[in-house]
Amino acid sequence: MMKEVPIFSERSPKIPPVIEYVGEKNTVFVTEIMDQWYVVMSVSDKELFREEKRQMIVNVVICLVIFSMIAAFYYLGYCNEQIYAHRVEQMKMEEQAGI
Repeated sequence: MMKEVPIFSERSPKIPPVIEYVGEKNTVFVTEIMDQWYVVMSVSDKELFREEKRQMIVNVVICLVIFSMIAAFYYLGYCNEQIYAHRVEQMKMEEQAGI
């Protein structure tokens, strides 16, 4: 069942109207040609935004991988610093005990 939605809405000329057809939302694009005819194209929102959603997921995964790598390198550097600080402290104590 199709809900009654005016194709030419007053809300904004740049925002295409959305209609619901058989439980699925569709975006309607309308263009006037030769001052007499209208071309109407209805595209389901799933199909319209499929590539954008996929690209968004890929970008989020890439950002998470990069963040994880930065955090891992920071943690490795921190652990190495603690090991070297501990060694230096031991050498100082050995030097003081030897004197």
